[in-house]
Amino acid sequence: MKRARPQSGFSFLELALVVFILSLMAVVSLPRLGDFLWSGRMDAAIKDITRTLTYARSSAATSAGVLYLHMDMAERTYWVSRDPSKESKPERREDLAELHRLPDSIRFRDVITAGRGRVTEGRTTIRFAANGAVETADIHLTESTDRDYTISVRPLTGNVKVEDSYVVQKDLG
Repeated sequence: MKRARPQSGFSFLELALVVFILSLMAVVSLPRLGDFLWSGRMDAAIKDITRTLTYARSSAATSAGVLYLHMDMAERTYWVSRDPSKESKPERREDLAELHRLPDSIRFRDVITAGRGRVTEGRTTIRFAANGAVETADIHLTESTDRDYTISVRPLTGNVKVEDSYVVQKDLG
């Protein structure tokens, strides 16, 4: 007489329960993962803008000429140029002065400068003098998650400060 072999494997109920638990875990963790990915893009954009600001200041000082950081709100682009006009076009270069574009989920909320005040659309510039001085400015970025970030540029030192909220410098307020 042959013995009945126990069946190996899982029942449908056991498999359904495991799939349900995994789905529940995914629903709980995916929004947090999305926030992590969005903030990673914002961090990269902030670092890129900060590097470009530092590049423009040091280039203006070493070349003994005035440079401008141009920002196009609608196109979400920015670049460095010697041309102060709003019609300035980015130059094709292999360094930080080339055209930069913000990630799709990030846009300029506004830019506040000492010379032009608050600009929310169109183009604006930040001026870098040959002596290393920089026009006081606040660059406000916003994510699709409606979180705001501020990149503040100090006038005499050119130091850049980043804050994870909407802040306006006293000089610009």
